[in-house]
Amino acid sequence: MTDTDKPASQPSKQEIIREIGAALAERRKVRGLTIEKVTQSIKIRIPYLKGIEKGDWNELPGEVYAKGFVKRYAGFLGLDGEKLLAPYLAERPSSSEQENAPRPAGGSDVSRGILIAVGVIALFAIVIFKLVTQDRAPKADAPVESAAQAVVPVTSSAVVAQAESAPAAAAETHRIEVHSPFPLWLRVSSDDRNFEGFIPQGSTWNWSAKGKFIVRMGHSRQVSMIFDGKPVKLADNQKRVDLPE
Repeated sequence: MTDTDKPASQPSKQEIIREIGAALAERRKVRGLTIEKVTQSIKIRIPYLKGIEKGDWNELPGEVYAKGFVKRYAGFLGLDGEKLLAPYLAERPSSSEQENAPRPAGGSDVSRGILIAVGVIALFAIVIFKLVTQDRAPKADAPVESAAQAVVPVTSSAVVAQAESAPAAAAETHRIEVHSPFPLWLRVSSDDRNFEGFIPQGSTWNWSAKGKFIVRMGHSRQVSMIFDGKPVKLADNQKRVDLPE
């Protein structure tokens, strides 16, 4: 099965590579590190580091080197490289296994594909969420909420609890809604509280807080955003939005 033959709900190998790169790039920026500083420390050339962060492994000398570079880069940033690569490796059965595996008849192919898609998505969401949120120092005056404290995605089967926060004046409170058909890492900073977490595919995430919002996300592919009831226009591959603009 090629990437184009996979069920719509299952991320392709290239999508997983891009999400891995986005997680590493965001972690580097949080640490206040430049590409030049990283390459001096771990001795990986700048074009290779940029290729990893952009999710373009064609810039790397080979898959074996790519996996090694990702593990070394992740370790330098304080992340677990094995866990970071787990969703990618789960998408790579050997060619001999593919050729020799018995082909079930009838609708069992569809059922098997759905089970595999659900498992890969769940593993990918858990791994990336844990990696990008660990060891992060939030602002002293703004508590950071996790995905488990966020508002329930209305179209996903995931069960998420409503966040509790300090009451805010009605006139100063803003509301944001974000919908993504693909897994989406999201971080929102406001005057009174912050959110950071992984939004499951096909979910609509709702959140309210006071003051100006600074929104950062892993990708903007087919993402729709509504702020105070008005649609927000997103550019291709936009990673930051300041609201209200």
